[in-house]
This record gives sequence, structure tokens and C-alpha cells, in this order.
Amino acid sequence: MLSLSVAQLGLTQITVFSKTTHEYDLTSEEVKGSFTKTQSFNISFPDSLLIHNVFNDDFEINDSQIYKITGVEEKDGIIGFTALSGVSGRSYQYLLKTVEESLVLVQLFNEDQTMYVFEGSDSKMKTFIQSE
Repeated sequence: MLSLSVAQLGLTQITVFSKTTHEYDLTSEEVKGSFTKTQSFNISFPDSLLIHNVFNDDFEINDSQIYKITGVEEKDGIIGFTALSGVSGRSYQYLLKTVEESLVLVQLFNEDQTMYVFEGSDSKMKTFIQSE
């Protein structure tokens, strides 16, 4: 698994692969539930891209979408970023941080006071603009 300092994280490209998603209630700070969904998130801050892929039970690609990263903020060891959908025109909020030698990707839903934590593995990714 990839482990980066926060300074390196903002300049890098990574892939997060997840089979399990945990839903947390931000108000009660409790797990509301977990569900199986195989998906990958390719994140490139230098290219300003988030590519989200969803797979079916046979690991065939079921859905794929490219988002434009429109803002990145680093605070208290956490990278926060916003991804704009060209399909819906909506912006989505994500957090990325290093926890115990691995990266954790979280999607925030402030209107519902909920967040999704994507459990899985991560690796370096190479895109058009190379940061290293």
C-alpha cells in the first residue's frame, strides 16, 4: 500500500480500489451500514482529474466517469478536494488522508450529514502530467 506525507499527497497521482463502502452518520458519529460495491478512483492532482469506475459482480466495468478537480485544500494532515461532474454539473467533496501506512478516501454528503469511507487498497498512478 502507498503511504505518503501530506506534502507529497497534494502533488501526486493515486488509484484507490475499493470493494466495501462504509456509511457514517456525521451527527451521531456511528456507522449506519456497509455495502459491497467494487469501484476504483483514479486521482491526479497535477492533471486535475478524478476518474471513477464501477464494476459489476463479474469485475466487468459497469460505469465510468471523469470529473474535474476544481479545488484542493490541505488542513491538519488531510487533503480536501472538490470534483465537478460534467454530467450533472454537481460538485462532490472528498477527503484523502494517510492512516496507518495506507490512504483513506472519504466522500462527504454535508446535506445528509453522511460520509462514505471507501475500504480497499491504493497504488501510485501515472497520468499525462508526471509529478515525480
